[in-house]
Parts: sequence; C-alpha cells; structure tokens
Amino acid sequence: MKLSPLKLEILLHIYAIAEPFNHPDAPAYAEAKLEFMREGLIKSDVDSRYGYNLTYKGNAFIKMILETPLPIEAWIDPRTLKEI
Repeated sequence: MKLSPLKLEILLHIYAIAEPFNHPDAPAYAEAKLEFMREGLIKSDVDSRYGYNLTYKGNAFIKMILETPLPIEAWIDPRTLKEI
C-alpha cells in the first residue's frame, strides 16, 4: 500500500480526532477507507461515531509513522561510498 498525502491525512484523522472526516473529495475518501479495511488498518465498529476504528495493526502503523526520525544530511565519497 502506498500512502498519498490525502490517505495519510485520513488515517491520522481517524487516529487523532473522534469526529467524521469531512473532505470535499468523497470518492477518494471512500476508496481510502476500503483500502484501509482490506489492509487490516481499520475495522467496522457500530459503536464508533465514525462507524469504524483503527485495529492493532493500524495503531502500530501510526506509531511507526510518528516515531520516524527526520532525515540527516551526509556527504558521501562516490568512490568509496563512505561518509566523509
């Protein structure tokens, strides 16, 4: 699964905000939700205000995204492929 900026926004919204996601691009939203369900990131939940919630896998994926370190700049010698 590849995450577009919209898909990432939707997934983070599900994680962080307990209200339905209102976005003008409804077909893309519906597509993303189905993909998240197929991938096991969200599941149906009739008691939720959304109608679905993140699964353990979805929460683990969000945790991984949130813990991703910022990239660092490094200069590499192309002859040796070692940092200089």
